[in-house]
Amino acid sequence: MTIANLITILIAASVTFLFNIILYLFTPFIERKYKFYKLQFQFEESHGNYIRISLKNFGFWTVHRVKAYITIDHSIDDVIPPEDSDSFITPSNYKSIKESQLCWAYRTSEQTNPPEIDIFSHEKVDINLCKCNEEKLVVPSEEGWNKTKRAFLKNKNYCCNLKIVSEDTESKNISFIVDSYNKTLVFV
Repeated sequence: MTIANLITILIAASVTFLFNIILYLFTPFIERKYKFYKLQFQFEESHGNYIRISLKNFGFWTVHRVKAYITIDHSIDDVIPPEDSDSFITPSNYKSIKESQLCWAYRTSEQTNPPEIDIFSHEKVDINLCKCNEEKLVVPSEEGWNKTKRAFLKNKNYCCNLKIVSEDTESKNISFIVDSYNKTLVFV
C-alpha cells in the first residue's frame, strides 16, 4: 500500500465521519420541520351537534404526544350557569377560556377522549371543539365529554383560536369563528 492510497483512505474516512456527525446533528431539526409542515388542519362538517376540526398527518413519521388548546373570545356575560352537569367556569367562578386544553374525539384502549394522542403517518383525527344546541354552546375540558365541562356559553358567534402542540414539532395555530346558531365554523 502506497502513501497516496493511505492518504486517500484517511481523507475518505474523515469526510465520512464529518458527514455522519453533520447528519446526526441536523436530522432532528429536519424531522421537526418536516412534521410541522405535514401536519395540516382540515375542515369537517358538523357531526350531530358537535363542531369539529380534523388534523391529518400527511408525513411518514409519527407525531408524538399531540395536545390541543382552545382560546375563545368571550365575556362573563356569555357564561351560563350549569344545569345538569358540572363546569369549571361559571358566572360565580369566572375565568376566560385562554389556551385551555381540549380532549380528542378518539378512543384508545385505556380511555375515551384522551387529552393527548400520537398521530400516525397518514392518520386523520378529529377534535370536537364544542357542542351546540338550542340554548347553549358547551365547551369540553381535557377530561372528556362525559366528565366536568370547561364552560357553558350563550349561543352566538365566537372568535376562536386552536393551538396544537406536540413533543416533536413547533406549535401550530388556526383561527376561526364558531357560529353556534348554524353549528358551523368559518376560518379567518
